[in-house]
Amino acid sequence: MAKDRFGYGINQLKEAQEYTFNNAPIFYHDYTQTSVGYKMMEDMMSNVIKNHGVDSWKSFIKNYESKLKSGEEGSGEFLFEHLGKAFPELYGKGVQ
Repeated sequence: MAKDRFGYGINQLKEAQEYTFNNAPIFYHDYTQTSVGYKMMEDMMSNVIKNHGVDSWKSFIKNYESKLKSGEEGSGEFLFEHLGKAFPELYGKGVQ
């Protein structure tokens, strides 16, 4: 299987990006307005996919998007806290 620059199957990042675009439009819009934001989103995806698989990203982003849609949270609000709860070894308190 061909590997991408993150070291996993070349189609997984694309699959995560397409899923996010189609199922998390608020999140996707917020993180693709600048090159820095896009890179940040891509880095989050790659970290989760590399360590937990693409389905874990899909589950996480679906849950986070529902909080944005319901107004429970504002754009970008508590994103890293949610990442830390879902993936403590990647984004937990004290992890760099």
